[in-house]
Amino acid sequence: MFERERFDAQRALMERRLAAWAPQLKAAEQAARLRDAARERAALAAERAGPRERTVDLFDTLRQLRYDGVRLRSIRCDGRDALLEASALDPASAERWLRALDAAQRGWTMEVAGWQAARTSWGRDAGSGRSLSFSVRIRWPAGARGRGASMVAHAAAAAREGA
Repeated sequence: MFERERFDAQRALMERRLAAWAPQLKAAEQAARLRDAARERAALAAERAGPRERTVDLFDTLRQLRYDGVRLRSIRCDGRDALLEASALDPASAERWLRALDAAQRGWTMEVAGWQAARTSWGRDAGSGRSLSFSVRIRWPAGARGRGASMVAHAAAAAREGA
């Protein structure tokens, strides 16, 4: 009987300690939920930033190119791939521009298609055999990101580790 009373007293003491720790436990659980939610938001932000970073990289690359004899008529970009429509005064101008674009590429692949004689906005006639239009499809590999996305990925990793 004496031992049972001792066990009951220990149990009562433990129950009081657990009751005293309940608010701290609840706060710790809430902090863990908030940390997990922040990790999920950071991962989602990093995922969503990828296409935007690719587009920014593409525009930055296009900005640095020389456009002697080449005009970029349109750009369609969805973050996974881009379609550039261009015209050139002559094949040599187009080739120079395409070589410069290829040399400046940042992890993408290029496909050139649609070479055809064209009347350009410069007023040269397609009948001269020199003016042409063409399109360039740029594709990024799955999971590829732009330069700035590494900063977002680093922030997401820091949120996972530190929070």
